[in-house]
Amino acid sequence: MSHISASELVRNLPVLSSLPAVIDELEAALDRGDASMTDLGEIVKKDTDLTARLLRLANSSFYGFPKGVETVAEALSLIGLEQMKQLLTGSLVMEYFENIPASSVNMKTFWEHSIATGIAAKILSIQRRATEPELFFVSGLIHDIGRLVIYLKLPQESREILETYEKNNAVPLYEIEKNVIGFDHGDIGGELLKKWDFPIKLVEAVKYHHRPKYSEVHFSEAALINTANFVVNAIGIGSSGEKLVPPFDARAWERLDLSNAALKNTIKETQKQFSDVVTLFVR
Repeated sequence: MSHISASELVRNLPVLSSLPAVIDELEAALDRGDASMTDLGEIVKKDTDLTARLLRLANSSFYGFPKGVETVAEALSLIGLEQMKQLLTGSLVMEYFENIPASSVNMKTFWEHSIATGIAAKILSIQRRATEPELFFVSGLIHDIGRLVIYLKLPQESREILETYEKNNAVPLYEIEKNVIGFDHGDIGGELLKKWDFPIKLVEAVKYHHRPKYSEVHFSEAALINTANFVVNAIGIGSSGEKLVPPFDARAWERLDLSNAALKNTIKETQKQFSDVVTLFVR
């Protein structure tokens, strides 16, 4: 068992890259209070990659706006600056882990699983009438990043974890992580997000996504990511390493107070939106 704690493991990881400079400029313009949507659109257009991503996002099934969105100003007014910032943050986290060895994990299928979990989490949150569905998308998108930290910082232990799992994959991978290093990828993800000053409900949603009952304050958020992760594993989009569908947590599902029809709709919409949304994040 590792003698390092989850918080010590992430202590020396670099900080997350800053959001594009145009975000600061946009916020300054909003603070002045006299900027029109056209003015804000002109600021965004200074960053061609951000412009392209914003327009693709606004026209994707992720939002499902009824007609084509043609201008940056229109996209901004429909999506909103806070939502755009959250989605950009998710992209930055993905870029942060570009150099994980291919021998440890297939990054393409890892991010496919993560993006699909983000979509499912957003759909569940909308059905619960949550006020920040994009925040739940980001929670789902990065729920397994602790696993990437294990591959990055503990190569010897990660080999032991994967070899043990190959021999006995009837035991969930996160349980084997706990047996080998004393904590699982949820614990590591939570500590990393805390280091990066993410909102506490997002920290707890990621930390407790395999055991939501331990999240005393943000049980609903953790339960939602737990259910989204279950849905995506069940329908088989991508993989973060687990070969079996994790156990269904009936208590977590009950906490969401949704109907079986909502679960069916989440499955249908996740499958429908995935191919559209994955191209926004995986190049």
